[in-house]
Parts: sequence; C-alpha cells; structure tokens
Amino acid sequence: MAQIPDVSVILPIRNAASTIASLLLELMAFSALHPEYEFLFASDGSTDGTQDIFADVIRQHGASPIKIIHYDRHQGKGGAVRDTFVQCCGNYVIFTDGDLAYDLNFLLVLRETLNHCDMAIASRRKGGDATLGILTMRGFVSFVYNRYTAFVLALTQTDIQAGLKGFRRKAADRLFTAQKITGFAFDAELLFLAKKYGFSVCEFPAQVRPEHHGAGSVWRIGLRSAIMFFQVLRVRYYDLAGYY
Repeated sequence: MAQIPDVSVILPIRNAASTIASLLLELMAFSALHPEYEFLFASDGSTDGTQDIFADVIRQHGASPIKIIHYDRHQGKGGAVRDTFVQCCGNYVIFTDGDLAYDLNFLLVLRETLNHCDMAIASRRKGGDATLGILTMRGFVSFVYNRYTAFVLALTQTDIQAGLKGFRRKAADRLFTAQKITGFAFDAELLFLAKKYGFSVCEFPAQVRPEHHGAGSVWRIGLRSAIMFFQVLRVRYYDLAGYY
C-alpha cells in the first residue's frame, strides 16, 4: 500500500524539457530515503514537451510519488503554485524553485522549522548566500526589492523573495484561498496575508546551490523587478479595498 504523504512539495516550472529528466532522478533518489514526501511539478504553460519527457522517465523507472500538472495557459509562478495546491495531500505544503536551486536537504530543515510556526521561509541573507552581494546586479535588485516590499507591506522578514517556503496545512488553506497575485510577487503577498491573518512566520538560513549563482541578463532582471514592484502595490490596494 502506498504511503500517504505527510509533506507536499510544489515545483513550478516552464519549458523545462532540457532539465526535467535530471530533476526527476534527483527527486526519486530523495523520495527513496524520504517516502513521506510527494512532489508535484506545476508546468505553467510549457510548450517544449516537458510533460512528455516527464512521462517517459516515469515509465522507465516505475511508480513514483512525483506528479506533473500541466496548465495550457501560462499564468505566472504564483498562479501555478496556487492552482496546484488543491492537488496536494500532505499535512504540510512547501513550494520551491522548480530547477532545484536549493539542495533538497533544506526541505528537511523547513519541515522541522514548521514544528515551531505556521509558515517557514528560507533566508539567503541569514545563510550568507553569495548571490546577494550588493555589488552584483541580482544582489542590488534583491536588496532594493526587499526594502521596498518591507516598507509598502510592513514586513520584517530578511529575505522576502527566497524561493523556498512552507506552511502547515491550516495556514496553507487560508493563504492560498485568499491569494490574488499570480506573478513572482505572490510570496510577498502570502507573507502579508500571514501577518494579516495572525499566522506565525519563522525564518531559517539557506543557500542557493553554487551552480545557480548565475546573474542572469540585466534586461530580464530589470523587467521582472519592475513587474514585481507593481504587483506589491496591488497587494496594498487589494487590502485597502477590502478584497482580503
């Protein structure tokens, strides 16, 4: 009889055909040691055959606690995570970057942290992550975004946008039901809602894997940041307008 998962992990992806096979093999190795975890890839409008490669790998390796939910329409990271949440079976729900930017052992740290609070979030700043150096483009944008978001939404966390966050089931039910932002700023919205609804939040130190330290293009970082800044203002508007 298959074990009922205690922890559900959502991994948002888009057009991951070149990496999905290696990601699956790493997750399968982790699952063999930790069968209480289930993994759900949220394929957000992928058009490169990601789901077909996923199916091929699963067929080759047999039954697995790893699923893929494909959405035909690209809606954004936040929308994909929110919509996939309803498929989760665990008492605890986690989302993390679909490219496994964080070592899977941090899932164990996150789960342990949830023994002490309703929502737990990784902090690259507390973990001394080199990607956040103020002299890099990514580090500068992250610094400004965190300061701006903390001011607009009155948040106190040290790393608002780290892509590794988890929830007790009761908190996840309440927060994802209320979530409205479908883009990258959705995790700032979740932190704001956690504060609004009285859920406790803990931070734990984490680091991004060295191979994920690439800075990315200046154009892409700038465009994404501009969108996120606007989305943060929308969270404040939704609150003032009584939508929460």
